[in-house]
Amino acid sequence: MKKVFYLMLCMIVGLCATSCLSDDGNDNNNNYTPLTQEQKAAQMKAMSGLYSGWIYYINDTTNTKDSTSISWELTSNDSTLTIFRFPVKVLANGISRASDARKILMASETESVSAILHPYANTVNINGYYTFLFFPRDFKMEFTTEYEDKVYDVKVEFADEMSAYTTDWTSSSYYYAYGEYYENKMQGYLLIKSVKVGDNSFTTGWPTLIFGNKTY
Repeated sequence: MKKVFYLMLCMIVGLCATSCLSDDGNDNNNNYTPLTQEQKAAQMKAMSGLYSGWIYYINDTTNTKDSTSISWELTSNDSTLTIFRFPVKVLANGISRASDARKILMASETESVSAILHPYANTVNINGYYTFLFFPRDFKMEFTTEYEDKVYDVKVEFADEMSAYTTDWTSSSYYYAYGEYYENKMQGYLLIKSVKVGDNSFTTGWPTLIFGNKTY
C-alpha cells in the first residue's frame, strides 16, 4: 500500500510538470513530440496483456485509503483496456450516506468497464517506460442493478481531468486521466465525475487509481 501510494504521489507531481501539452508540439517550454503510428503500435504491443492488481480510492466512510482487487486486459489491436470486475461500491463515495442511491450502489455487484488508451510521448528517457491517456468509452458507463426487488438504471460519467481531495484529505489537487507503464507494471486514473441512479443525479468528483502487474 505504501509503495503504491508513493507512486501515486509521484504521478501527481509529474503531471504538474507535464500536463500542459502543446496542441501542435511547437511549444519550446516542453519536449513533447507526437508519436508516429509505428511508435504507437509498438507501445501498445509492449503494454498489451492480462493484468492483476488493485483499484485504490479514499473510502469516505472511514476517511482512509482503501483498495479492492481487480483484473484487466489490454488488447493492442483496438487499444482497449477492459476492467472485468469494477467494484460498483466505489461509485457510492461522495454520495450522502442517507441517500437511497448510496445504499443501492453499496449493495451492487461488479461491472465491466472499457477504456481506450492513447499513447503519447514523454520527457522521461527510460527504455520501456510509456505514458498514455486513459479514457473510458464515450466517458460513460451504464448498467442496471437490482435492490429490494426493484431494478435501477445507473449511469456514470467520467472526466479527463478534475480537482479533488488528495489522499490525505488535507487539500485539493488536480488529477488527469493519465497512466504509466514500466517493467510489466501499469497504473492509471479513472476519474468519476458524476453518478445517476434512477432519476437522481450526483456530482461526486472522485479519482480512483488502478495499479497492477502483467500476468500474461
